[in-house]
Amino acid sequence: MTKMSGKIWFIEDDNNLRHILSAVMRDEGHEVREFPYAENALKALQEELPEVILTDFQMPGMNGVEFLREVKNIVPQVPVIILTAYGSVELAVESMKSDAYDFLTKPVSNDHLLIVIRNALELSRANAQLNQQSESRKELLSSIIVGDSKQILKVRELVSRIAEQNTTVLLSGETGTGKEVAARAIHSISSRSSKPFIAVNCSAIPENLVESELFGHKKGAFTGAVSDRKGFFLSADCGTIFLDEIGDLPLNAQAKLLRVLEEQVVTPVGTSTEIKIDARVITATNRNLEEMIKNKTFREDLFYRINVFPIHLPSLRERKDDISILATHLMKQKNSDSPEISNAAMQLLLDYDWPGNVRELDNVLERAMVFAEDGIILSEHIEINVRHESAAIGKAFIELPDTGVSLEELEIELIRQALKRTEGNQAHAARLLGITRSALLYRMEKHGLIEK
Repeated sequence: MTKMSGKIWFIEDDNNLRHILSAVMRDEGHEVREFPYAENALKALQEELPEVILTDFQMPGMNGVEFLREVKNIVPQVPVIILTAYGSVELAVESMKSDAYDFLTKPVSNDHLLIVIRNALELSRANAQLNQQSESRKELLSSIIVGDSKQILKVRELVSRIAEQNTTVLLSGETGTGKEVAARAIHSISSRSSKPFIAVNCSAIPENLVESELFGHKKGAFTGAVSDRKGFFLSADCGTIFLDEIGDLPLNAQAKLLRVLEEQVVTPVGTSTEIKIDARVITATNRNLEEMIKNKTFREDLFYRINVFPIHLPSLRERKDDISILATHLMKQKNSDSPEISNAAMQLLLDYDWPGNVRELDNVLERAMVFAEDGIILSEHIEINVRHESAAIGKAFIELPDTGVSLEELEIELIRQALKRTEGNQAHAARLLGITRSALLYRMEKHGLIEK
């Protein structure tokens, strides 16, 4: 058997026994650190980590089980072996309940001790590898689904939880919220990540070709079928298929899809041959499928089959705290040497309601990057929908006070706010107010707002 060297900590108050067993472990190639008391080892845990801990049970001060519980609170992944001369059933049960890896009774043979340590070391390294993979998955997930808001943290948690399952996922949310991004994230951190990810926009497929596109067809199955076609499901075999806008599938195709989901087989158009498939199915919609069920435009049985694990993608206006980090991420995707965003420009982004969500933000930033000079995006570079933008400003004045208000003072205040927000850019301030630049200049001159 090949030797496996590891970092072992041995806690034993009997100096002779500690030195003897430590020598046995060192002869096997292990790096052994000795401690006479549990308290010493706990303090050392703040500086370094062992791969396996071997501890006596009966020691002055903290006993072995108490020490075990403390270790598990700090480093739950490190296996702990209890060694004792008091081999009672009660003590063994207590040790195992406290998550001991094993319970050994003195005197223990060298061979048995080394076998137990070897097995514990294999477990420790497997745990370390899993932890490393978990951290890598978290980093990858954070780089795909970007943001720190509580809504996005919840989405990442759900994606992480479901990624390794084959459960069907239904992603819901407004247009542009990133449903395909979430689907790709699920695929990317799953064991299927090296296999195909096939994205299908169901609304873009002509109704008479839906079955052929999804499930494939044989040559001659219909006019224009000049060769065999695999179809999206077979192309996604062993990988993931993402069915976007699932609510736009015609009813006859919904029935065929239900059978595929239930039986994991597809039947290409023009043949009765069933082909077994293994594809993870993720669906998405921006429509109210339950309302469609009431209107008889979506099958209820299909809804329950795809809605096993629902994940809702929040709108951008619900998570405005993410706009700054999202903007940086989106620009770096286009150009690693992306410009900075001025405070006034960022304020415009934060004040806007983003009806088109992340997709609209991406488009606005792409345009702004073209016009940015000296590596800075200014407010004048932010071109957003005036109607929505002006409405956002108007929300600041909700109702007329009982005492009334001066319309002239209100106009002056709005002009000042618009100029402040746009860093004095009159053209952009005029757009914010929904008027022309000449009309703004007239009002500024009228109210004495033009600096001489």
